[in-house]
Amino acid sequence: MIDLYDSEVIKIEQVLDTLKARAINRRNYEDFDREIKEKLAEAGFVATVHWFTAAGPDKVQIPDMLMPEITIDGRIAPDGAVLAADQFEFDHNQQVHEVTHNLLELPGEDGVIKTGPIDAAHRDILDAHKHHKH
Repeated sequence: MIDLYDSEVIKIEQVLDTLKARAINRRNYEDFDREIKEKLAEAGFVATVHWFTAAGPDKVQIPDMLMPEITIDGRIAPDGAVLAADQFEFDHNQQVHEVTHNLLELPGEDGVIKTGPIDAAHRDILDAHKHHKH
């Protein structure tokens, strides 16, 4: 699993939405496995697909019906080269920009990055900074 930008999550969701529509009544899992990986590769990602027996709402397994679990393992460069983890530097500033601009359109999340409660040490630093004259 790799760190993903919000904009990449949107790309992946678009691919998965397309695949979901095509998955109805699909029984050739090898072909579908290949299609999942190909479509995600076209979007710039390397994926692993694990298959599990599907279960209904009552948690009873449905024979001969499998469900995919997809893990995004890496990125593919525009030239088609697979990027190793050390060949891609995650830009935290870009992620901050994407989160604060709410690219994922999460309700009530505009312009906010939630953090934990401020502890006493951080509160002292903030208070000292407020009283510092420039």
